[in-house]
Amino acid sequence: KYGVDSLIHKKNFSSTHNISLQTVDIEKENLSYKDNYFDVVVMLAVFEHISNENLGHVMSEVKRVLKKDGRFIMTTPASWSAPLLWILSRVGFVSKTEINDHKNFNSPDKIIKILQAAGFLPHKIKKGYFEFYLNTYFVAEK
Repeated sequence: KYGVDSLIHKKNFSSTHNISLQTVDIEKENLSYKDNYFDVVVMLAVFEHISNENLGHVMSEVKRVLKKDGRFIMTTPASWSAPLLWILSRVGFVSKTEINDHKNFNSPDKIIKILQAAGFLPHKIKKGYFEFYLNTYFVAEK
């Protein structure tokens, strides 16, 4: 198991988790993993924290490190939920800091275009919703 983050606090993980952690600013740096290294790359509630101008680079890196037939799985808030999340953060139901750190709320069509620009084929991209349509998931196969 591997973890990549720009702000990993390694002291919070003990060796019992058996996770190799790497600190990388994915918006500016390439991943240190070889091409075709992973069977699966997962980004849960990460996509919205990456600026739109850097999403192309990040998605290209994801595709590069995936093996043939590997899968990229991601979740992100549904684009229409931004005003609701903002209100919920102001009344304390969700983290205000977390919501304030969101850099994008892209529509599913825009996300599919970003994935396609990174080289994922349209017929290998699936999308869906969960949590009362407040969140969107995507699965893209290399």
